[in-house]
Amino acid sequence: MYSTPKHGYNIRFPILPPPTLSGLLLIDPTIPTIDETSRNPTSDDIIVGILMSVVSLICIFPNVIVMHAIKADKDLFRLNAYKFMFVLNIFDILQLVAHFITGFFNIFQTIGNHTFAKMLGAIATPSYITYAVLTVMLSINRLTQICFPYYDQYLFSPFAMKVWIGTSFLFFAMFAIALASPWATIIYLPEYWSWDYDKSDDYPASWYVQRCEMVIEIGGIPISGVIYLIVFGTLIKKTFLPATNLAYSCLNFMWIINGAVNPVIYYIVNAYVRNRRIAHSVPVAPKKSMAHHHGHGGATTTAVTMVTSKHGTAS
Repeated sequence: MYSTPKHGYNIRFPILPPPTLSGLLLIDPTIPTIDETSRNPTSDDIIVGILMSVVSLICIFPNVIVMHAIKADKDLFRLNAYKFMFVLNIFDILQLVAHFITGFFNIFQTIGNHTFAKMLGAIATPSYITYAVLTVMLSINRLTQICFPYYDQYLFSPFAMKVWIGTSFLFFAMFAIALASPWATIIYLPEYWSWDYDKSDDYPASWYVQRCEMVIEIGGIPISGVIYLIVFGTLIKKTFLPATNLAYSCLNFMWIINGAVNPVIYYIVNAYVRNRRIAHSVPVAPKKSMAHHHGHGGATTTAVTMVTSKHGTAS
């Protein structure tokens, strides 16, 4: 449960040592949670906070430049791909503004006003989800333009474009309303330098919002990847590809290798899968400090350590 006492904020979160620049934060969901107050910032907190704000501010400028260039050139703005890119820039900037502000949360190790922090989460996370949706839409647009130009005039007509872009804003609105509601929230946790959903009894819908986010973002990766492989393959074939067996086999191997992209990404970002793989290769004694004993027989249940992702998703 979140609250905002006069000396800081209380949150339900696993008891862990504060993070350092030299290590990753491993979060064990089996450890009991307690109310945790804000603390005095360390030098690491300040450095990371400054970097977050500075990098976010720097990244805003190219987005503004691109948006101005697209909007200023009427011929450029008539192209559907650039309309998608313009909207993508909008949601990029919304995310970056939120990250710029959370940099100060990190520097001072407090979120200040809880409602304000909750609203930041209701902007940043829906913006990223909409970004993922728009990326898939843009890839479909490029696929039809290059591979199926006849259908492009129907799938991306002026009216259809309004539907595509309107749908992206609908995704943003749905997630923003859900996270701004009393039933779900995602908030920045300064002590852990990251965002996390509050899945306590006070926010029963947080779990469902998080799962929907995972489906959209993770599902968009292979969809966009396959589409762009087809697009690149078509461009290469039309422009550079010689009519030889070697060239054709290279394209075929690209298709084959694409079949391993998704599990490789999953292995890289999922600490639990990696730990299970290591556990099968190298015997590791259970950690007594993390074990829970039940009954008189001394049965032991060993806690499993998970890593939270960018938005607090246990991987």
